Amino acid sequence: MITEDTIVCARNQFIESAVSEIFCRFGGLFSVSDAEKGLKQTAPGVVDGLGELILQGQTDSWEARHAASRILGVLIPVDDDWYRTPLGRLVGTVIPPHGGVLSPTQASRILGVSRQRVWQMLQEGKLRSSGDRKITAASVMGEVERRLEGKEE
Repeated sequence: MITEDTIVCARNQFIESAVSEIFCRFGGLFSVSDAEKGLKQTAPGVVDGLGELILQGQTDSWEARHAASRILGVLIPVDDDWYRTPLGRLVGTVIPPHGGVLSPTQASRILGVSRQRVWQMLQEGKLRSSGDRKITAASVMGEVERRLEGKEE
């Protein structure tokens, strides 16, 4: 479950990641402290707004999708491990990874388990299949949440 603590961690991760990404792309144009200062003014509104919509159960709203896409716009490329981070969990709640359907390999990377374990989790009912040998991203993100809440297998 997304909590206030998750949102605070996501905000901090967003600022740190965005500063790093911006510095890598435009390092010589301005200082890191300038980028960080600007992001500290704008990031809380974007991340906290997204978090608030999620806490209210409004994950299908245009505002939630827009905020999540703004976050991804700064942090692309996003790898599968990123979805286990606070910010990745927040964004993954609104915009499912890989368009909502994952291969067993993608699911295993996001969960940090083997592909064989993903198949076992499907058989145990812990993950849901989309019917075409793929796994629903919503079930994978739900499992990420359960694991992070301490409800591991």
